Amino acid sequence: VPLKSFQGYYQLPNKVAFIAFEEQDNNLYATQLWDQKKRYQLVRKDDTHFESKNEGYAIEFLKDDSGNFSQTKILGRIVCERVPFDPNKIASLTASQLKQLAGTYLKVNDNNFKIQIDPSSTGLTLTQLWDNKTISFTPRSEFFFLNDDGTFPLTFSVANGKVKQMQCFENDVWIKTDQ
Repeated sequence: VPLKSFQGYYQLPNKVAFIAFEEQDNNLYATQLWDQKKRYQLVRKDDTHFESKNEGYAIEFLKDDSGNFSQTKILGRIVCERVPFDPNKIASLTASQLKQLAGTYLKVNDNNFKIQIDPSSTGLTLTQLWDNKTISFTPRSEFFFLNDDGTFPLTFSVANGKVKQMQCFENDVWIKTDQ
């Protein structure tokens, strides 16, 4: 398996952290895109298993049903999803792309909490309707956004061309209302 087939960005379960894998000089490197952007040289153990050269951290690349590498498992337990975008770059979205995400979202299992999402000149504005706190987000892809310091992720889910829900972090799910 060529090293190039592993290259790309992989999102950790918390949705806010990413690892970049890149081939350089016939070696594969992993870079944490948080903290000090720590970079690890990887040593190949077999076709899909690697270890960080100095630390011995295990990394396994996993294929999807189509035979493409779509995930990596780090440290034998943390599954990261490959994403089709660079989380460091702000994506350019149209007004209509942003508008489709706008609306009121209710917290799953607690409808007392509502969030309003509105398009802004740079992306989206989230307003917590219980305390009117606002947070600005910029797009990294059509359905993934980060706040200014990159610590608050928003992921939107679409079904049949309609936005159904928004996920903050790993397990914080909000359902879009039709109001």
